[in-house]
Amino acid sequence: MKKHGHMFAASAVALAIVALATTAPASWAQEESEFSELRVLIEINATDGDAGFQVLIDGDEWKEVTIRDPNRMKLFTAKGYGSARGQGLTENFFESAEPSCDELPLADFLARFPSGEYLITGKTIDGRMLMGGANLTHDLPRAPMNLAPTGDGVDPAAPVVIAWTAGVDLGNCPPNGADVGDPAVFGYQVVVEREDPQPLTVFTVDLPASATAVTIPHEFLQADAIYKYEVVAIEARMNEDLEVERGNQTISENFFCTFVETMERPCKLPSLSEILCVRHNMSARSMYAKQDEQEATGSGAAQHPERTH
Repeated sequence: MKKHGHMFAASAVALAIVALATTAPASWAQEESEFSELRVLIEINATDGDAGFQVLIDGDEWKEVTIRDPNRMKLFTAKGYGSARGQGLTENFFESAEPSCDELPLADFLARFPSGEYLITGKTIDGRMLMGGANLTHDLPRAPMNLAPTGDGVDPAAPVVIAWTAGVDLGNCPPNGADVGDPAVFGYQVVVEREDPQPLTVFTVDLPASATAVTIPHEFLQADAIYKYEVVAIEARMNEDLEVERGNQTISENFFCTFVETMERPCKLPSLSEILCVRHNMSARSMYAKQDEQEATGSGAAQHPERTH
């Protein structure tokens, strides 16, 4: 499952992750501060049929943080080392692996990540303790349905309208007896990606719960391309201050092509192996072009390995 606008940005830092069942050191009982943002959520991909657990932490310059589940078992610890520890960290995002719901039924997945308050503690670079909590529910919004457009022949010269209807189930990730609630929808997020040709380009927009369509501007689109898009339903979750906030997410996916399908070029999403092959060939062409330029200018001797075309 790709993660885009509905996903959180992760800071690139040196982290050590350990999983030990211990309690917070008593020496941390000093001046306390709060994190600026704490979120824990479950994300279902109703099209691919998988589930994942996600966490976002943000706060003052910290050098270590720990997350404990509602049973106060340590779930995750992150520490900065070297320059990262001296500079301090401010944000961290992680997500679990996402086995299919056939491999790990949703009821078993939810049992691994119980509902309730997840306790997050940390320590800043100046010795202050950070503490906060984030509530996780098992209330999963239903997957958006009847996504359109789909298939080939979409005109890129005009704005494209992506439409959907409210869902009634979790698609290819059925509950299998698990209690998944029936939450209200906080809103929708639509993510459109140009999958082919590379490089990847992304358009993201957040919409209210009343939305059932969004217009993608023609400036984002190009001819002869394949686009994948996601419509993400977001749970309306009540926090401890009785405020409604974003919660769990359920994704439905579809795609369209801005060309007419032929036998030579079908309108379908490229596989991972095809994407990697394209990237390899682009890198190889760049290398050969540089070698050819060196040979032409006499700036260096270039030896070509056997080329594949």
